[in-house]
Amino acid sequence: MGTYLQDHPPRQTQFRARRARVRGVIVVHSAESAPDLAGGDGGAEAVAEFIRGRSDYGSYHDLCDSDSAVDLVPYELAAFGDGTGSNEWALHLSAATQAHRWPDLPEQWVDGCLRQMAKRAARMARWIEATAGITVPARRITRAQSEAGVPGFISHGDRDPGRRSDPGPAFPWDRFLAYYAAEMEEDDMATPEVLAQLKTIEGYAEAAATAAQRTFAEQRAIRKGTTRYRNEERAKVRQALASLRKRATQDQADEILADLAVLESAVAADEAEPGDA
Repeated sequence: MGTYLQDHPPRQTQFRARRARVRGVIVVHSAESAPDLAGGDGGAEAVAEFIRGRSDYGSYHDLCDSDSAVDLVPYELAAFGDGTGSNEWALHLSAATQAHRWPDLPEQWVDGCLRQMAKRAARMARWIEATAGITVPARRITRAQSEAGVPGFISHGDRDPGRRSDPGPAFPWDRFLAYYAAEMEEDDMATPEVLAQLKTIEGYAEAAATAAQRTFAEQRAIRKGTTRYRNEERAKVRQALASLRKRATQDQADEILADLAVLESAVAADEAEPGDA
C-alpha cells in the first residue's frame, strides 16, 4: 500500500523522481480550501481528492486537518508544491485551510491542526536525518537560507512572495515550532548530560556486578570451608566408631553397642546430605 496519490492515480501527474539531494528544508503551506468545521473533520481527505482530480500541477507530501493527516506523496519523490525550484530538494507540508482564516478559526481546530502538522513535520525530519544525515531544527529560515541549504522551515509565501502568501501572516509559527520541538524531543534524549548519567549508571552496574561476583566467591569459599570442616568431623566420628567396634568386639558391653548404634545412625544421616563442589 502506497501513499494516496500512488494508490489513487491523479488526473495530472503530481510527483516525480527527485533530481537533487534533499537539503533539510520543509515548506509550510495552506491548501486554500475551506476548513471542515462540521462534525468529523474531512478537510484533508477532501483536498486529497481535489488534487487527485485537478488538471494542473499542485501537490504536497503531507496534508493535515484538525484530526487527521493524509500521505499524498512519498518523501523520496518530488511533490509539486512550489514553483520556484525547491521541489527537487524540499518537502512540502500543508494545512487544509485558507491562509486568512487562522484568526477566526475555533481554537480547538487550530490546536488540532498544528499538532497534526507537528507530528508530520517530525516524521519528515526523521526521514531527512536518516536519508541525508541532516538535522532539521525548530526554526524558520529565509528564502536565501533555504537556497543555501540551511535546514529549517519556510513558508510558501516566503519562497514565492510574488504569487503566494500561505500559510498566511497569522499562522501560529511559535506554537507550531514548539509542538514540533516537543515531537522531536524523544530523539534528542542523548544529550551530554544524559550520556554522563548513563555512564554513571553503567559504572554503578559494573560495581554491583563485581560486588556480586565477590560475594558469590566468598560464599562459595565458605561453603567449601564448611564442607572441609564437616569432612574433618566425619573422619573423627569414623575413628570413634572404629574404636567403639573394637571395644564392642572385645568387651561385648551392651552400653557400647547402644552408643555404636546411635553414632552409626547419625553418621548415615549426615553423609546423606548433598555436598558442594
